[in-house]
Amino acid sequence: MARNEIISGTNLSLHFESAHLIGSGRNININRVPVVDTTTGETTFFDVVFRFSLKEGELVFDKTSSLTLSPPLSAALLIPGVYKDQAGRFYTLSEPSLLSESRSLYSLIGDRGFSAQIVTGEPTGHPDIGQREIVTSLSASYIYGLITDQQVGGNLDGRGEFFWHENQLIGLRQTSDTLSITLFSKESDDFSTPQEGAVLHRVEEE
Repeated sequence: MARNEIISGTNLSLHFESAHLIGSGRNININRVPVVDTTTGETTFFDVVFRFSLKEGELVFDKTSSLTLSPPLSAALLIPGVYKDQAGRFYTLSEPSLLSESRSLYSLIGDRGFSAQIVTGEPTGHPDIGQREIVTSLSASYIYGLITDQQVGGNLDGRGEFFWHENQLIGLRQTSDTLSITLFSKESDDFSTPQEGAVLHRVEEE
């Protein structure tokens, strides 16, 4: 039977049994770890990332690579459905899949060889982009993800010197039936400022 554990020298108790664990590469992301003040009964939630390494053939704990307050739970931030860009190309935003209480997974698939994977929640500890150096500089006002497939001549093919490529960083914002997609990469480099953007409008399904 799982039991809480009081942190030595404090009135705080940890409840890892109530948290949500996600593996990502050599990291273990543990989201919404409840820490309870046994004096007041107040509960604070934390997201923590543990990094592991292989040494002499054994998996060993390396370090705690991040420890942050969990973002507040919220209703669905993206509206699933079919969207259309100004060039008349179509995209389907999937229904969310629950990864944890603080993160949901969406897929965005274009009709001409484009796909992206988006995960809600803070950039830090994000299962897809959490190890990128730019993460600590990213605004929490976007929902971030990665382009997982992009074909030349496909959706979001880019203009001028900017092109949307596989493994590039994107951020999404939803305003009513408008979905804004911002590109935060140029070639293989990531930036905290937008490099390109696209606006999609939700299409009413008949």
